[in-house]
Amino acid sequence: MKIKKEIFFYYPVLQKGGILTTLIIYANYLSNKYKIKIFTSCSNKGLFKKFNSNIEIININKKKFNSLFVILAIYKSKNKNTIIFSMQNHFLILLINKIFFNNKVVIRTSSIIPNKKNSLEASNYKNITIKKIVIRFYHLASHIITFSKDNVAYFKSLGMINSSCVYNFFKKETPKNFKKIKKINIFFIGRFTFEKDPLFFLENLIDIPKINIHLVGDGSLLKQLKTLSSNKKNIFFQKYT
Repeated sequence: MKIKKEIFFYYPVLQKGGILTTLIIYANYLSNKYKIKIFTSCSNKGLFKKFNSNIEIININKKKFNSLFVILAIYKSKNKNTIIFSMQNHFLILLINKIFFNNKVVIRTSSIIPNKKNSLEASNYKNITIKKIVIRFYHLASHIITFSKDNVAYFKSLGMINSSCVYNFFKKETPKNFKKIKKINIFFIGRFTFEKDPLFFLENLIDIPKINIHLVGDGSLLKQLKTLSSNKKNIFFQKYT
């Protein structure tokens, strides 16, 4: 009997958002051909419902040092033919794999990659210098999957030729109970967390007349956002969709 090849997805802090959506698409698709295991740390087991039943989820559920515990679990389970697919925190898994594992590692970029086309965005990114240093370690990966052809060109300029562009997945839907109002509608769509900075978004728009502000998502800053927008009739909260 031929044994299916293994792919271990490394996602140390699993939470609602674009990375989870991408992981579900990748893992479910690949599970038709490969043996898939997802190694993560997550306190909300309800987030696992959309994965195919033949996918094994190893949930460490640690509050601190998530990445190290998840990597340790991978180290105990992998064999020499295992492919590690990193969705997050690439630096640590690449470095440890180089020293101890020597397995094939595929990484999927999940945040800004500075290139000529996004210089303005990069200039406002916190710790962009550290980000550029970390990117230099991506050459330790067997392959890089990214969401922009400009990123592929940037990696090639750094001597990282093993990269390819796979665009993000979008599904066009009409939100339920959405009311058409004769005002400009401005949306924030993403996790309500520090790195996404929805407070900056809201604070700069909250006093502008003739607009409706929609915040779509969930996260640790939800309470602060609702406090900031109290008594404002033009601010609408939509749950994570």
